Amino acid sequence: MKTEFLRVLTSPAALTVALIVVAVAATPSFAEPYWFERYQRAIELIEDGEATEASPILDDLILHRPRPMVAVRLPGSLYIDYLPYYQQARARLQQGDAEAAAIHLDLSLSYGQVTASRRHVRGLEELRQGLEDARLMRTAQMPVVSELR
Repeated sequence: MKTEFLRVLTSPAALTVALIVVAVAATPSFAEPYWFERYQRAIELIEDGEATEASPILDDLILHRPRPMVAVRLPGSLYIDYLPYYQQARARLQQGDAEAAAIHLDLSLSYGQVTASRRHVRGLEELRQGLEDARLMRTAQMPVVSELR
């Protein structure tokens, strides 16, 4: 019986099934959302004021798709602007981390995609104003040198 079992395990059919199982296990789950669905979800979270949930999603997207793009064609003839650094700047500013927001905004601007998209000009100005407001708040809270003596 033991030899029969070993013969079945080493048969070509058993090896084929084992390879299929390994291949399916190595591929992403079919239930896992596409990258653009995760990106759109992150934007929704930011707009709903839940930037702390959006930031890890954007970090992961940036890790796997670092290059921003304007007018990315999606299935179904839909188009989106993929601007992860810009969205991460919005999220970080919303979280109160103006320094990280400024870094992500600079990264976004270095690619030139935000300014290439007219849809984001107003949001870019709001983001810049928010960074300026945060900078002014920080300098207003700094003690004056004469007060330290």
